[in-house]
Amino acid sequence: MSRNFDACNVNRRQFLAAAGTVAAASSFALGQDSDSAQTNHPLTAADYVVTIDATNLPTISYSAKDGQGNVVHMPNNGLMVNPKDRVKWKVHTGHKHHHLTIGFFNTPTTPLVDTSNNPLYSVSGTEADEGTNKIGGMIDPNATGTYKYSVRGKDDDAGTGGTPFTDDPTIIVGHLSAKAMLIEAQGELKQVKDQIESIEKQLGAVIDELKEP
Repeated sequence: MSRNFDACNVNRRQFLAAAGTVAAASSFALGQDSDSAQTNHPLTAADYVVTIDATNLPTISYSAKDGQGNVVHMPNNGLMVNPKDRVKWKVHTGHKHHHLTIGFFNTPTTPLVDTSNNPLYSVSGTEADEGTNKIGGMIDPNATGTYKYSVRGKDDDAGTGGTPFTDDPTIIVGHLSAKAMLIEAQGELKQVKDQIESIEKQLGAVIDELKEP
């Protein structure tokens, strides 16, 4: 067996191996990558604190911050969250003492669960409970959609019997926005393209070797 023939067989094996790798990478790019990417990039649960401003009744306003203290936009008094996020509520009345109840009384279900995944239809407490899990809960891992809830509070320092206030804001449970999913998909596509480009360069080098006499 000649030396050239042996070299040709080696190069042919390299060629077939590289070509097979490209085919596998193409299959990965077309189907398998999307599933593995979703597995490798789970959503991280976030913490939110919603502040109810009842200092100028009958007007009630809302603001929210995440666990890092960043302001969170609340369009139409709706807090946008994802499953497994944690939400707490507190209220400002302009006085020291108050009561607050958050209730999902007019909905067939609730997006809130406790630490044992039992549904929470209402959470309540006083100023002493703000910042704790007593006036809050976790978003059900299976929750989705828009939930209207009731805010019922009372300023205990505003005269005999206190001054009550009520309102009906919302929690919107969803997943990544279309824009966020597009950005994530573009990043994944770039990674796959870079991998294919690297393999194509290897394949080109093997083809050049095969062309040599």
